Amino acid sequence: MELDGESYEEKVSIIMLGDAGVGKSCISVTFKSGEGAADKVNTTIGIDLWTKVVDIDDKKLKAVIYDTSGQERFRSIPKGYIRKGDGIVVVYDITDKESFDSMTYWISEIGCLRDDKPPITLS
Repeated sequence: MELDGESYEEKVSIIMLGDAGVGKSCISVTFKSGEGAADKVNTTIGIDLWTKVVDIDDKKLKAVIYDTSGQERFRSIPKGYIRKGDGIVVVYDITDKESFDSMTYWISEIGCLRDDKPPITLS
């Protein structure tokens, strides 16, 4: 399989969850484009998709990052993606206790939507 002329062996889908303004897009853009790329990130409306081919254990993987909006009015959108993700990153802002407390909401959503236990990282 190929992505932008670069072949890969497997695809891995990562879902970014968390409240609005905690840095999900900054993490996603930095992963995709490198340090300093996230200086002018706009607010995500709905969902953004980022892809990158990475080498892990001598294997080329296509990483697909689903960067979800944390705004209350878009909270139904991530549910379909949560069901499909190979891994989930729940992001919070260390300076915002409310965003930390909201992690229980996001983790309970994962539990309600998934019978299996996908890898979850808190960031």
